[in-house]
Amino acid sequence: MKNKRVEKLIFGLWIILALSSVGFVSLVMGAWSARHAATSTGRLSKSQSSFILELASIPGRIKTAVDSSKNILTEDPLPLLLDKRVVEKPYWVRRFPSPGDDGYLLLSGVDPQYKQSNIRLIRISDGAVLHTWNPDWKYISTQITEKKFLPKPAPENLIA
Repeated sequence: MKNKRVEKLIFGLWIILALSSVGFVSLVMGAWSARHAATSTGRLSKSQSSFILELASIPGRIKTAVDSSKNILTEDPLPLLLDKRVVEKPYWVRRFPSPGDDGYLLLSGVDPQYKQSNIRLIRISDGAVLHTWNPDWKYISTQITEKKFLPKPAPENLIA
């Protein structure tokens, strides 16, 4: 009887050691592949590098999704605004307003001035806001039906 207990303990320790070894090797291989994908050393093809980099971005995307879902339950829409210094990439080219463009832009987003989502009509040539629509989100919220497993969002977090 004591022998069986010892055997089970040894078997359990062996399983833990085997899983730990596999986990460690996977961690090292993942770090190696991410390093080579990020530095373009030529050891990986472009498709392999892009796949590995997309795979490595999953935890960040999960964090963004969790942070966004937290905002649904609060009544403050301003956390939905992102600092452009964090979001913009150095290789982006900004050409707005564009004097040669005679078109218009219908923009939907959170406006810090109104502290809610609204819609703006913007003339591209000079960047002038021609009209702003501020929906009555409290009324719209009353028109949303209750869901069994999803709470009704706060009116301040409804997005046009």
